[in-house]
Amino acid sequence: MGRGRHYTKLDERLAREPKMCRCTSLFAARVIDTALILGLHVVQGSTLNFLLIWHDNTNSTYFWFVADLCVLMITMGALITSYHHVRLKSKRKIQPFGISFVDEAHAKSVPRRGVIPFAYSAWFIYSTFLVAKMGVIFQSGLAASLKPQDSHSPQMICCVLSISAVLFFLQLNSCHSARSGTSRYTALMNTAFATAIEILDSINLFSVLLGPSYELPNNLQTAVLILSSINIVLPTLVFFKFSLSDFGEHSGNSAIDFTHLTLKTLVVDLPFLVIRIYLWSHCVHMDVSPFIVKNLLCLVWWLRYVLPEGIAILRSLLDQVEMPKKGHYTITVHPLVGPTPADSVSTINRQIQGFELNTMSSS
Repeated sequence: MGRGRHYTKLDERLAREPKMCRCTSLFAARVIDTALILGLHVVQGSTLNFLLIWHDNTNSTYFWFVADLCVLMITMGALITSYHHVRLKSKRKIQPFGISFVDEAHAKSVPRRGVIPFAYSAWFIYSTFLVAKMGVIFQSGLAASLKPQDSHSPQMICCVLSISAVLFFLQLNSCHSARSGTSRYTALMNTAFATAIEILDSINLFSVLLGPSYELPNNLQTAVLILSSINIVLPTLVFFKFSLSDFGEHSGNSAIDFTHLTLKTLVVDLPFLVIRIYLWSHCVHMDVSPFIVKNLLCLVWWLRYVLPEGIAILRSLLDQVEMPKKGHYTITVHPLVGPTPADSVSTINRQIQGFELNTMSSS
């Protein structure tokens, strides 16, 4: 008996060790991601703030540090909330001897605002302040005064703004605990990488405003600024749709997916393509961006794959609306009279067995 209890305790301890290792690795990964995210926020915000102060040394420009501090605190709250959510989900799992069972009631309950509303709120606030800084850089004349030989060159500003792509990738990965090699992990990584490329596309288009741009009409410069800003704020929808599906653990909302992809294609990729073709044909002193091929590819992909899925979604919604009008179905629930469900199941089993015996005898 003593040896039996000893082996039982040993098995329980061995069953808990993989879970403890996963929790330790998860905590270490979260600490590294948090340090990188906060460090990149400080580098990007401070560099842009000092650039604005260098151009216009007034008291109002110092308030950007207050705005960055608020963004930093909100981002920190989003990271803590996401880690708490992932850790709470791991505690709800019972893992004896490597077998995992999940609380089904919790697995099916996703709040209307998503599992981590802080995630998309933090990105929306951060991107809004970043877009505001880009607008100040353009409207104050700082963008036109930048020269390649200066320390604050257009290339340096583009590199600082491109940190947003890395921040999006890290912040999205900090909100889930999908294991490497699973289809859920692959889908999240593909979406994070594709959205990071979209942010780099916006920074690349915004770079035409950095430095002397006398060949561009004023309306075109304003359009470039607005479209670049929209594409930086638009990844908020990516956080929102993943928050609704618990970051790929449940089936997502196909309508939100179609809305996001349609906005990205028609409001971003199509205008980007038109502007780059115009720059290619009218501004001979500007380099042609290779992202023009990316914009064309996204447009073809939307026409061939996304649009048919959107039409199918619309038809299904119309069918759901028209179904009550066509059928006028009435469902009446009667009290249970007669045999119980267990008796009915046993009767069906006897009928199946009798059918199998008749089949065997006839053969």
